[in-house]
Amino acid sequence: MSTKTSSHSYTEHKTNEYVLNMTATTVGSQEPLLGTVKRRKIAWFTHVARHDSL
Repeated sequence: MSTKTSSHSYTEHKTNEYVLNMTATTVGSQEPLLGTVKRRKIAWFTHVARHDSL
């Protein structure tokens, strides 16, 4: 996590649950974020799968 978006250093240990909760309180629910990540992963896979070079 960037120090610009958080008061914590990126070298500090934070759990995934802590980061998700902090994001939820700052930005809102993480469901739209997770949906965006899933959609982009699927789009990347279909982009790569179309090419025979891999």
